Amino acid sequence: MLVGALVATGVVAFLTREEREYGVWVYLKSDVTEEQRAAVKSAMGSLQPEGDVEYEDSEQARERFEEIYKDMPEVARPGPGEELPESFTLTTRNADLQCADLDPIRKLPGVDRIQVAQVPNDQVLPGEVTCY
Repeated sequence: MLVGALVATGVVAFLTREEREYGVWVYLKSDVTEEQRAAVKSAMGSLQPEGDVEYEDSEQARERFEEIYKDMPEVARPGPGEELPESFTLTTRNADLQCADLDPIRKLPGVDRIQVAQVPNDQVLPGEVTCY
């Protein structure tokens, strides 16, 4: 009987785990090929994005950076000719996002680094997820 109660409690806990929203950014190496870029975008679909996997080229990244920090002159700017990396971005909802879920993407040629951030809500603080 005790085992049944423990199993039932575990099932209820599993079923009531709250999904959390994560932003995932995959930054590409400067020498990424078109084939590598396509493979990264395809692999990101395994993270079950809420919408599209969005691509941002180096010029778009610079424009976004300038817009975000336009009123903050103390923030260092990229120098002339210094490129910001291309990237793919997605948002996913998941109750149990694991670093292992990112390994197939991390291991792809052309990937420089991956950044994951937990999106804040009424009950969850923002935070960066670090995977080694």
